[in-house]
Amino acid sequence: MNEQISQPVIVRCQNITKDFEGGGVKVRALRGIDLEIRSGQLTLLVGPSGCGKTTLLSIIAGILAPTSGMVETLGQSLATLNANQRARMRLHSIGFVFQQFNLVPTLSVAENVALPMLIAGFSNSEALKSAEEHLTKVGLGEFGQQSPSRLSGGQQQRVAFARALVLGPKLIVCDEPTSALDAKTGHLVMQTLRTVALRPDRAVAVVTHDPRVYEFADRIVTMEDGRVISDTTHTPGRPSE
Repeated sequence: MNEQISQPVIVRCQNITKDFEGGGVKVRALRGIDLEIRSGQLTLLVGPSGCGKTTLLSIIAGILAPTSGMVETLGQSLATLNANQRARMRLHSIGFVFQQFNLVPTLSVAENVALPMLIAGFSNSEALKSAEEHLTKVGLGEFGQQSPSRLSGGQQQRVAFARALVLGPKLIVCDEPTSALDAKTGHLVMQTLRTVALRPDRAVAVVTHDPRVYEFADRIVTMEDGRVISDTTHTPGRPSE
């Protein structure tokens, strides 16, 4: 417990609510969320579909603004940042891994990984060199010149990991990274995520409804109806109760 307390807080949410309106109807997706995500931990946000976990992840990453409450990411109150500042934070400090990979089919694997660096202003040679290094870290060093369409689903997800890591972010957020994969491939992908992405100075937050990946977690935060109903520590490698 003392070790957990000493780990720096990467994300702090206090009494977060989020309302969506459409057709004259207001839906409250989040109902007073208090949550801290600390570096050196892989935190799972779990719960049934529609419980608010993806909405919460989007607020943490500065994609959505809460209706009320306070969120600090990497020590910065997101409410004090304008849209351009939030976009810069997402580019430089937050790595995204999506359910459907979001790879650009007209670019090579290495070019996909290099893309964040090119957007950030690095030269083409610098970006491609770093891309090749990160592809090697995820076990795909020989695939850099191939089209993403020639890779398996698990390989494409590892390319997405490499792309998320290429600018050295302090926070990695993943939305259902194994839902499109079979059990064996999903296990290998989560193993790669934990081995390659997780560091003492970096936090990893994963939204999932896949209980097969619970064994990789340091913390499991369970949500229901827009609320956190449990927040438990977990020993990686052990089945969740």
